[in-house]
Amino acid sequence: MAKADLYATLGVALDADPDSIRKAFRKLARRYHPDVNQDDPVKAEKFKEISFANEVLSDEKKRSLYDEFGVSGLDPNFNAEQARAQHRWGGEPLPGGGRYANFGGDFDLDELLGRFSRGGFGGFGR
Repeated sequence: MAKADLYATLGVALDADPDSIRKAFRKLARRYHPDVNQDDPVKAEKFKEISFANEVLSDEKKRSLYDEFGVSGLDPNFNAEQARAQHRWGGEPLPGGGRYANFGGDFDLDELLGRFSRGGFGGFGR
C-alpha cells in the first residue's frame, strides 16, 4: 500500500482541522467501501489507503510524528528523540526508510575501543 502523502490521499490541506479530515474520510469511505464495491480489488485497496490516512491524521500524536518524520515516524520501533538528537549532531537518515542510526541498548563504547586498541580490527596495537 502506498503511504507517500496521506494528506493527498484524503484530499485535505496540510493545515486541515480534525473536522475537515473526518468529512473527507467519510466522503471517500462511502465511495470506496468494500460493501459498496464488492469484487473490486482496486477500490478495496483504495479504501485501505484512505483508512490508514484517516487513522494517522485524526490522531494528534501520529499526525505530529508523520508531519515531522514522514511514514518512518509511524513505525513502532522508531525512536523520535533519538532521531532528533542524531539530526542535531548532523546525522543523515539511513537510505531506504528514513530511520536514523540506532546502536540499540547493547552498544558498549569501552568494549569497542578495547578491541580497536588490541588490534581486533586489524589496526593499531600489534
